[in-house]
Amino acid sequence: MIRKGIVGEILLGIDIGTTSCKVGVYDLKGNIVAQAFKSYPTYQVAPREIEQNPQDWWKAVEIAIAEIRGRAKVKMSSIVGIGLSGQTPTQVFVDRKGKILRRAIIWRDTRSVEEARGIRKKIGKGRMEKFLGMDLPIQPNWPPARLLWLKKHEPQILQKTFKILQAKDFIGYKLTGCFFSDRWCSKGMVNLKTGKVSSEYFKVLGISEEIVPEIYEPYEIVGRVKKEIGNRIGIPSGIPVVAGWSDALCGMFATGSFSASGRAFNITGTSEIVGLTSLSLPKLTYGLMSIPSNITNSVSVLYGPTQSGGDSLKWAGEALVGLEETTGSEGLSLRGLDSLLSEAESIVPGSKDMIFLPYLEGERAPIWDAHAKGLFIGITRTHQRAHFIRSILEGVAYSVRHLLEIAEKSVGRKVDRIRIAGGGAKIDLWNQIRADVTGRCIEKLQVVETGTLGAAMLASLGIGVCKNVKEVSKQMVHVASLVEPVREHQKQYDKLFKIYKKLYPLLKPIFHKL
Repeated sequence: MIRKGIVGEILLGIDIGTTSCKVGVYDLKGNIVAQAFKSYPTYQVAPREIEQNPQDWWKAVEIAIAEIRGRAKVKMSSIVGIGLSGQTPTQVFVDRKGKILRRAIIWRDTRSVEEARGIRKKIGKGRMEKFLGMDLPIQPNWPPARLLWLKKHEPQILQKTFKILQAKDFIGYKLTGCFFSDRWCSKGMVNLKTGKVSSEYFKVLGISEEIVPEIYEPYEIVGRVKKEIGNRIGIPSGIPVVAGWSDALCGMFATGSFSASGRAFNITGTSEIVGLTSLSLPKLTYGLMSIPSNITNSVSVLYGPTQSGGDSLKWAGEALVGLEETTGSEGLSLRGLDSLLSEAESIVPGSKDMIFLPYLEGERAPIWDAHAKGLFIGITRTHQRAHFIRSILEGVAYSVRHLLEIAEKSVGRKVDRIRIAGGGAKIDLWNQIRADVTGRCIEKLQVVETGTLGAAMLASLGIGVCKNVKEVSKQMVHVASLVEPVREHQKQYDKLFKIYKKLYPLLKPIFHKL
């Protein structure tokens, strides 16, 4: 049902990211009213085992909402809908009362390599399509592999688990008391075409299908804010909460890319997500992932997630330079980062022919190799600290170009613009490097924190303010500025990019021995 929006009504978007919770309040036109950030710790319990405490997410949500509530211009009574976004695949294991049974295993964790390999071998391509609606590349961080790891190493936890939730699902449970998820975040457990569970599939896995929560469309209302929760966090009870999407899809949605085919996007953050929309999915994807149109309710999407984008810069700041983390008005950052970036800006494009391979924790698209390693190549005595920092910015940009060119090849069309959003979009130097490396114009959006905006857009659809993807995109997504590529820089970057693409195939045997 379509309802007419009223001036003054606002939407609340909650995004549970890898390093922090972001809460944004938007008016019905997509203008940001207020935002707040709160970071939380990550626990590296073993070389490939990375976890977070879901309770830390909820505390961060409470603190961020309290900060927004304290601002005079925000009337919490005007909130008419809440949308959710979150890191995925990140699994939360809860019992029947919603009690957390262990720390969440987050998406960066790759402990389940053997289990993922076993699933692929046991089920095969044909049955995978039958069970899951697509031939999905089962990865170590997907729910089935994690569940089999749990079955082998922590059987008592699996036995007590009533539902497996994603990060945003857990926050939704705390708000509404309802267990739920959406099709995309539950890929690997439900059929992407139908949203249904295959009993045969779970029988093959040897796990109860009851562990899967009820599946909703991302814009569907799953429940309303409970009275005791509303009183606790200072928002009205009864506000409708929609199921939400992964931070990746919310990010894509909030670039406006789902409103038309031929839109390229780059969602920056801990990792990079690069993709291109199309009217239909190509037969050959060359290591990229695809999102069918029945998921977006508009276009199909071909995209690739990397493993380390902004995290490469964070690593360099901490490990190579010794910068310390700090939390400011725009979230988690590194103290002294601006000065470091100024140094990098003074370096001639190409970093004196030094190339950085951003595979610090293996790599996802397009190579899908957990054993890949990070690398600086071309180091000479003339290289200084600033060269290394600029080389990292350029290396991440090479990975963006690599994914974009594969997407263009797959769908059979080239684009001249890329819409950019996320934390990395705030760094002007990096935007210019991306433009120069890719040879495309970079469109910077008015709202770069697209996780919360995408969540708010889903809430707008859920409560009926907007009727479809195209309408809500037109109403709430706006381009703020353009960054044009500098043509004289492109020849140097073209030369280095050709070398960049050759590095992994040449070094793969060595990486696998390390």
